[in-house]
Amino acid sequence: MAVFNHPEHRLVSPQQYIAAASAAESFKPLVLMPYLPGPEFSVDILADKGEILAAVGRRKEGVIQYLVNEGSAWELACDCARVMKADGLVNVQTRNDVNGNPVLLETNMRPSGGVGYTLHSGVNLPGLFAAFKLGLMSEDMVRQSAKNTFSPVAVRSITDVIAYPESLSNLLN
Repeated sequence: MAVFNHPEHRLVSPQQYIAAASAAESFKPLVLMPYLPGPEFSVDILADKGEILAAVGRRKEGVIQYLVNEGSAWELACDCARVMKADGLVNVQTRNDVNGNPVLLETNMRPSGGVGYTLHSGVNLPGLFAAFKLGLMSEDMVRQSAKNTFSPVAVRSITDVIAYPESLSNLLN
């Protein structure tokens, strides 16, 4: 069972799994899925009752995210949002199978934690959402803005932690 407890050993044949589960003294239920080598795509979408107004995909490859507004993963994500009648800022995640075809991982009817990355493409999805909901932009204006301002770009994630000296404070007195 060690292979299931270590993320670096994720590829397991059905025969290995059955043998390991049969030999184990106890068994904790697991969710199993086919091996999907990737890359992973996270598509942030602004939708109005299933109508796609704007969408920016992020292809994740290590610490680099490539922002796109086309391709099979992007299309699958938009199709999922349409079918689910998504409304507002939502996120759909896919990962490519061994043949390079996107497979749906999850649909989140809420914004993703990475929605801010989309601004680097020139498309400010949260800003477009606010302007649309406030009646400052029509559906057509949102679509046109997203189309005209998008530019493909690569973004590097930085997740450093900065330790501040205890002498610094955020107090305003």
